[in-house]
Amino acid sequence: GKWFNYGIIFIVMLLDLNMLKNQVVYAPADYGQYTDADGFIYTILDETFLKTATAEGFNFSSLTPEMRANTTDLFLSNARYLNYSYGVKLVAVLPVLLTALSFLYLIYRHKGTEPVPSEQLKDDIVELEAPLSTC
Repeated sequence: GKWFNYGIIFIVMLLDLNMLKNQVVYAPADYGQYTDADGFIYTILDETFLKTATAEGFNFSSLTPEMRANTTDLFLSNARYLNYSYGVKLVAVLPVLLTALSFLYLIYRHKGTEPVPSEQLKDDIVELEAPLSTC
């Protein structure tokens, strides 16, 4: 019953937290990418360069003019990397953490309450559907 419904929601929340974590710790150099002065992300497709490059080498100035001219070695993404500080990224994480904590608190708070029997709910509905008396 209830654990099947809310358990799936909780698992989805955990998956969303994982994706948010990936967004917060993302750095282009970890994925063979670099950014230009405007923050646009380029992916380096040249396997030879990737095997010999270091993380500090993934910037626009480290690429040779031949690589910049050869569009088969680079892929320009429409995304931009702005390198926000972790403090700013934490602001994006706070609503998710507050929601997860609220969810866990509500589970803890209402774990001992008994559900309303369905017969009582039917009686309440019948009372609401009774015609109003006319004056």
